[in-house]
Amino acid sequence: MRSDQPPRIAKWLLLHFGSSPNNQSILGDLDERYREAPSHLWYWRQTVYALTAGLWSQVRTQKWLTLRALALGWICSFLMWPLIEAYVFLFLKDERFSGYNPRNLWTLAGSVIQYYDWWFVLIAPFAVSVLGGWLVARTHRRSERAMVLAFFAARCAVVLPLVCFLLVGMFVERQYLPGFIKLVFGNAVTLPGILLGGGMFSGSPEVRSSGRSAS
Repeated sequence: MRSDQPPRIAKWLLLHFGSSPNNQSILGDLDERYREAPSHLWYWRQTVYALTAGLWSQVRTQKWLTLRALALGWICSFLMWPLIEAYVFLFLKDERFSGYNPRNLWTLAGSVIQYYDWWFVLIAPFAVSVLGGWLVARTHRRSERAMVLAFFAARCAVVLPLVCFLLVGMFVERQYLPGFIKLVFGNAVTLPGILLGGGMFSGSPEVRSSGRSAS
């Protein structure tokens, strides 16, 4: 028997990242229509459509703000990775990093990826992505929902071609398999981390709205 409650994740996404001025009305309308007949799949389709439409409207009218948010998110990611690499070398004393040059923090792309441990694949990307989502939200308070969602979409747009490349490569040479698995598992925690940091750690939509009204 189908539950009368809509999918929790879909509703959370729409509640925290719906950029339409009528987002509360959309939520109420979807909840009411969901109780009548539609399925979980219907609710997810409507959620994706509402998020996409709201994001496109915000990006189209705030191009420079969107570029600034994307730049901040990517800079956070690129700067945090070398610091994590330095931490592994200096504090964990991993012998596989014996050739690390502390003056060149940008060796990450060629060295750390090659020597990933599984904990490093999952925990470090998650922490960096949460911080990135939180910073984007905190520095774009008036449009934080759309800006965090734009950063999330940009990450997806970058990851998808890499996944496809490695997936095709596996059929040619098996050496692509470890990279494919690490990329998939890494982004399985990275992408939700952006939404978690941007949506949950920056406070509920009701609190943000009341704070702006008071100011």
